[in-house]
Amino acid sequence: MFAEGFPKELKQAYLHTVSVISLRTVNNVPDGAADGYNSDREIYELKDGSRIRFPYRVYFEDEDSAYLLLDDLEKRIYDCIFTRHCDGRIREKHLKNLLAAGVQEWFMPYILRLSSEYVVEIIEILYEALKGRDNSMIQEFGLRNPILLKRAFIRMESYWKCYYKARYPIFEEYVGSKLFEECFFPARALGKLDYIGDALTYTYKGKKYLLASQPYEPCLYLCEQDIPVCTLHNAYNTYDLVKAFSAGETVTTNYAKDYDKEFDEAGFCRVLAAALDSGRKEMDLFYAAKLAKKGS
Repeated sequence: MFAEGFPKELKQAYLHTVSVISLRTVNNVPDGAADGYNSDREIYELKDGSRIRFPYRVYFEDEDSAYLLLDDLEKRIYDCIFTRHCDGRIREKHLKNLLAAGVQEWFMPYILRLSSEYVVEIIEILYEALKGRDNSMIQEFGLRNPILLKRAFIRMESYWKCYYKARYPIFEEYVGSKLFEECFFPARALGKLDYIGDALTYTYKGKKYLLASQPYEPCLYLCEQDIPVCTLHNAYNTYDLVKAFSAGETVTTNYAKDYDKEFDEAGFCRVLAAALDSGRKEMDLFYAAKLAKKGS
């Protein structure tokens, strides 16, 4: 069920926890756990190297008598499992338990998954608990899982468009947007990419740069007020960047053996920051990548 849902060091606690969970299911659903939305392919990485994945939904009855049989660590494991429950009120109840206990890294796959879903009341609880506090651990988790973080953001945004845009017409004022921007996304010292349609901008140290490219020319121009301030050679065109990053994917190039490189959005922001910090007006993309690696 959740055998891959927790670090290996918690195996004994996990085994005891699942042994007390009721086998009765809501409305007698035949399977107590079910995958969905490609959840079986969403694998989260933790600092200790653990690779975490779990079912999309569980349907087991949430029984207080079972919960009381557990120690504190086992209760946190139980809480994580039941944040995947089919009943939103039960998801909310166990999220509150996790937040009250103090967020640990191994909670984060479950918290991130909840943050990307459609129940705005749960997102509001998360935001109220996390805003204004030190979220460096959460942001480090995001750096370790950039594609899943971006995918969660895109999923949250799609639910806003579907269910909440009429109530919150400005996306930046929607609680889900604020949760990701203020609490989840890695520290903006790396800068931030924004894409509206085909336009791509990069905000860094208070300045906004337009990223521009020409067809069939492997150069990327960082422009300030339409004036190029840095040119990256052997780079990507803006269409490919927007297409990849808006889908939570990576960009890869293969000009020659020594130039094989893959970037996620956070990694590419780090490269752009290094290029601008160098003060040089032009350089090869992969030299900028080396500078970024030295500075990380």
